[in-house]
Amino acid sequence: AVQGFVWGLNSFDQWGVELGKVLASQIRKQMNEARTKGRLMSSQDGHNASTTYLLNKYLSGKAQLKYADAKDVFPCDIIASEDCKVPSDI
Repeated sequence: AVQGFVWGLNSFDQWGVELGKVLASQIRKQMNEARTKGRLMSSQDGHNASTTYLLNKYLSGKAQLKYADAKDVFPCDIIASEDCKVPSDI
């Protein structure tokens, strides 16, 4: 905040955060539509190949969820983290 004041910028005017909210809302609607219609995302949804791949991995992981307490609903094979573990009660 101090550095923003020195430079004459409003440190709390985060247009990127607002843009992210708008984009996330659009993607969420597309993913909900795809999931309810039983289809995966495609290039016709307007995303690049990498984004489409990750969204489809997420949708596939959600479809295969077999435990009630959803701690990790994102497929572990695309998260490089020791914290991503499937619960032992499957």
